[in-house]
Amino acid sequence: LALLICAMVFASVLLNGLDVMSLRERVRIMIILSARAASFTVNLTVSRIMVLKPNSAYLAVSLVQKILSGAVMTHAIVVQSTAVRQALYVPLNACTLITVNALTGIVIWEDYLVVVSWIGYIGVFILLLLGSY
Repeated sequence: LALLICAMVFASVLLNGLDVMSLRERVRIMIILSARAASFTVNLTVSRIMVLKPNSAYLAVSLVQKILSGAVMTHAIVVQSTAVRQALYVPLNACTLITVNALTGIVIWEDYLVVVSWIGYIGVFILLLLGSY
């Protein structure tokens, strides 16, 4: 989770600190994808943490992370709407979100402990990726 938060903060700093429109489209896409994928995944992960009934301090930190990740995600969406070609960006965004969330499930939430069929698990994600692009 710390790596995702760092990626989200770094991408947010780039979005706010650079003149995004002066960059090549490929670079704009990478920065916006990083901000969107990291903030979306942090947001979902924090939501899942909140369901686990954390103590008050942990809940407060989770709420702050939820609000900040939502702000970064919203800012990236606004920038994305004018900075990149949507026909290229939207499928890339969907594939990136699917991949990052799958990896987060395996690494952070230990989905690997309950996966019965790795062929089925991987097959579902391949179908999702192919359907998105």
